Amino acid sequence: MNLRFLLLLILCCSLSSCLTIIESYTFRQDGSGSMEYTVDMSEMSSLLEMSGGFEENQDMMGKSTDDWITSLKNISGITKARADFEEDRYTLKISFDFSSPDALNMALADILQIKSAQKIFFWNGNIIRRKHQADSQMELLSQLQDDERSQMIMSMFKEMKYKCTYRFDKKVKVFYSSPSIGFEQRSKKEWGMETNLEELLENPAALNVGMVLR
Repeated sequence: MNLRFLLLLILCCSLSSCLTIIESYTFRQDGSGSMEYTVDMSEMSSLLEMSGGFEENQDMMGKSTDDWITSLKNISGITKARADFEEDRYTLKISFDFSSPDALNMALADILQIKSAQKIFFWNGNIIRRKHQADSQMELLSQLQDDERSQMIMSMFKEMKYKCTYRFDKKVKVFYSSPSIGFEQRSKKEWGMETNLEELLENPAALNVGMVLR
């Protein structure tokens, strides 16, 4: 997340609850699957219009949809890359298929602007694990959290929603997650969680999950 985007979020969240980030994963038995990443700022579209919106041919993360598609297509193991930015609703959706968790990791590093080479997802036979890794966005938010003058800003992150869903093509033998926030089982093939960015800062391990496929 670039600084311009973060400052814009802080301004808008001081006026309205405004942002929802959604990560949706679908895994098959061989570790391949698909992913969709959504940044939804539709609740504050009128405020963004008043502020002049975003630069021409760019979404809220500073890239064009063509740039997103090109960068994802250049990653080995990534196919069916799509990027759609609904200008009237200020909603960005990025989706793609991945051949393995390694390909997924490289795509997420691009989307989330993770500079380190550390993995997010790990694959071992029929076991998939997600381990939280701090990126530049989370490091910046942590700095804000530690600054007493920024407590008001941190309180605004309570209004920024985060949702994550995992789906599977077959029943999962075991699904485990951190009890700090936790995922709920929605069906025999789906788990999900909803929280906000402040809780994720306080409980980064909440994103850690393990999935044992049958």
